[in-house]
Amino acid sequence: MKFDLSYKQFENIRIQNTSLQGGNFVRCNLNGSDFYNIDLSGVNLNGAQLFQCRWKNIKIQELNQFNGHTHSVNSLCFSPDGNTLASGSWDFCIILWNVKTGQKINKLKGHSDYVKSVYFSSDGNSLASGSDDKSIRTRKLKAKLFGHTGAVYTVSLSSDGNTLASVSDDKSIRLWDVKIGQQKTKLDGHTNLVMSVCFSSDGNTLASGSRDKSIRLWDVKTGQQKAKIDGHTSSVGSVCFSPDGTAFASGSNDNSIRLRDVKTGQQKAKLDGHTSTVDSLCFSPDGTTLASRSGDKTICLWDIKTGQQITPTDKKFKDLLAQFKLPLQQINPFIEITSYINILLISQNSQLQAFGALILKGEFVNQAGIDLTLLLKQKGILNWNIFNKRKWLYLLSSQQRIQMINNYLSNLQKMIQLQLKYVLKINTLNGVDRIIHNQHLF
Repeated sequence: MKFDLSYKQFENIRIQNTSLQGGNFVRCNLNGSDFYNIDLSGVNLNGAQLFQCRWKNIKIQELNQFNGHTHSVNSLCFSPDGNTLASGSWDFCIILWNVKTGQKINKLKGHSDYVKSVYFSSDGNSLASGSDDKSIRTRKLKAKLFGHTGAVYTVSLSSDGNTLASVSDDKSIRLWDVKIGQQKTKLDGHTNLVMSVCFSSDGNTLASGSRDKSIRLWDVKTGQQKAKIDGHTSSVGSVCFSPDGTAFASGSNDNSIRLRDVKTGQQKAKLDGHTSTVDSLCFSPDGTTLASRSGDKTICLWDIKTGQQITPTDKKFKDLLAQFKLPLQQINPFIEITSYINILLISQNSQLQAFGALILKGEFVNQAGIDLTLLLKQKGILNWNIFNKRKWLYLLSSQQRIQMINNYLSNLQKMIQLQLKYVLKINTLNGVDRIIHNQHLF
């Protein structure tokens, strides 16, 4: 039985021979009350006033045991809805738990000493913590966005991080305000499930691809459809804007890629070469090269100016191309990054070199190349340097996790942990390979 009696005044009352299991008494005034033969299992008494209460024959069942901290737990607090438990510990961490399942939701780091106190805001959207490091931290917790009536197929975040686009098999596109977690507008027009969506670099235009074989361009500010573009003969599973926003590429189940002008919608080129569905597209940072991934198990590189596929003998392509997409939850800066980042590294001979390791702009010091498979078989922490203007240091551990640390941060406050999903060989070619990237993590 669930009921909400939060913020109520119940001083000097008598409660007996009943069950209050699952009840919400957040900040309820129960001073001077008598509790006799009561089941209090799962009751939320956060901030409740219980001075001079009398207790007799109280039953509390253990619902779940929460294991995860590596040191003593100092503070506990339930969220107002009773679904989440926050715990602060001497291990400097805060853990959020699912009350029903006992599973860990997130581990929040940041304090440099014991966490002595944790407390949810009244709306449950923020968490405050106090620590022996003399600091108080407030964290905005991730919000659940409800509105779609069908499964959500994919999402895309605008470049400024303020707007989220989601597409669903309910045939709609929805735009959300990330800061407040509210729907801004609903875009209707597609006649079948929407499979892909992408913001332009300036955030003003949204492209969507659907199983109805069409691509649609939308004005983000007004929510109005700017154009409907036909041409593909099957579902459109991938759309991607060029960095300058003047062109966009679309990949389809008809095995083709099409390049179009954003202003006119006219087709600039049709790229044929894949023998199966094209499900992922990415432009290089300078917009001159397009990478495509297909169900035919190949990755192709295309010259945007000529529309031709770049061959292994093409000497013009000298750099490695790195593509990565942050998981949705990473828009919340307080959530620990534990999901792997999809990476596409392509060498001078256009062969896939690695998938699942993060490389930023720089140069390999080890000219002989790096074999991640061999490194992971060793124990302890291994390292090599990749130099650029900010001078990053990479550490690779045998637990298949990469820790990326900025050398210029003396206390190593900024750390991102990336879980390796695939481990393949990375070799440098012609002595030293240069590496380019198309997105900053910080």
